[in-house]
Amino acid sequence: TDNEHPMEFFIPRDPNLIVPPMALYNATLIHDAKHQFYFHLINITQSNVNLTVSLHIEMRPRDRSRNYLMIFRFDGQPQLSTLINNIDDWSLLCSSNISDDGIHKYFINNNRTAKHRFVIVGLRELNTSEVCSNKSLTPPITDQPFNFSADYELRTFTSACYYLDSNNNWQSDGLLVGPMTDHYQTQCFSTHLSTFTSGYSNVPNPVLLSNDRFGHIQNSCPSFYVDGNIVNALNLISKSFAYIAIFALSITAMFILIMDRLKYCFNIDPAIEDLKRMRQEKRKHRVIERLIYVDATRQAFE
Repeated sequence: TDNEHPMEFFIPRDPNLIVPPMALYNATLIHDAKHQFYFHLINITQSNVNLTVSLHIEMRPRDRSRNYLMIFRFDGQPQLSTLINNIDDWSLLCSSNISDDGIHKYFINNNRTAKHRFVIVGLRELNTSEVCSNKSLTPPITDQPFNFSADYELRTFTSACYYLDSNNNWQSDGLLVGPMTDHYQTQCFSTHLSTFTSGYSNVPNPVLLSNDRFGHIQNSCPSFYVDGNIVNALNLISKSFAYIAIFALSITAMFILIMDRLKYCFNIDPAIEDLKRMRQEKRKHRVIERLIYVDATRQAFE
């Protein structure tokens, strides 16, 4: 086996594995005049950097006749319009190619996801004038805000191929997850022989990203919100405080330096001079008090 002719094999999953249900997204109720796509954030962070995973995205529209454009970007929000093209990849989800169970499937192999923390996927329903064809070389572009005529469901999961190295540690280098991977088996391609196993993990429901805000992560995941303007403002404030702190430290350092020069070069210590001056002023204004006893009774008789 080598990089050009890897060995292919399939690893079946546990027959007791329960496939999670798809999550419903009421896209028809969402209206956002600022964006051309409805965004979802998918977390693919791995605790072990030596292990890579593939990402599998499944979409089931409530109306199978609808066509969609899907774009994505690693570790950032994708943007696609007549003015900007900032995406890592795109795909047309055409009704003519939908599976028998009414699901569009998209696959990103583990070589592409390696060293990335998350993927942001953008979906847009094509209008009636846009042609959906897998032979298209460029994605259809519009500046109009997204508009969904049907809701859809999403499900995401990750898969992996691992092997044991000489130190009995699991590794994934030299292994590639294949596109025929599903909920019941993992397709692996290997450039070397070893002891192999596969991994499967349900990814929490994608985080909604609308109006520059991250929505609530479902399935008991922590919720968090991020606003682009707020982030910029916080960055500006933090930088301002940093500049103020640097300026204050510079002034303090200059003051200490001047004090030392006055003390050692001219034998002048401003602190001691101020202390002497205060003592002299106290001597000038010294108040002498004397108590005089007066017998009030005696004065009255006199």
